[in-house]
Amino acid sequence: MKYQMRQAMQKVREKHNHYLFAVAALLSPFLSQTVYADDPFAKTDALAQQGITKVQGIGIVTLGLAVVVTGLAYGFGGRELKAAIKKHWLAIAVAIVAVAAGPSIVEWGFNFVRG
Repeated sequence: MKYQMRQAMQKVREKHNHYLFAVAALLSPFLSQTVYADDPFAKTDALAQQGITKVQGIGIVTLGLAVVVTGLAYGFGGRELKAAIKKHWLAIAVAIVAVAAGPSIVEWGFNFVRG
């Protein structure tokens, strides 16, 4: 019984393969267009670019806020605060620029690695 089933299945498979080959041979002239796949990293690249743009916007807002807050603190602060700001003005300026320029540095690195 099992042997007969195997033979029947073998015949079905052979006919199935012949049928598929015939269909493929008939359809091949109609489907001769070259198909190109999309870039698999396009979505990731677009999301990364959006993220960098958003972070740059946040960096610019942070730069403006830091400059305004530092200016207000210097303008309305007492002698001790003004003296501290004058003493550490270079470190404050470097910190403000580093925070604001950080996203641009990250974008430059991203574009450098990407090619």
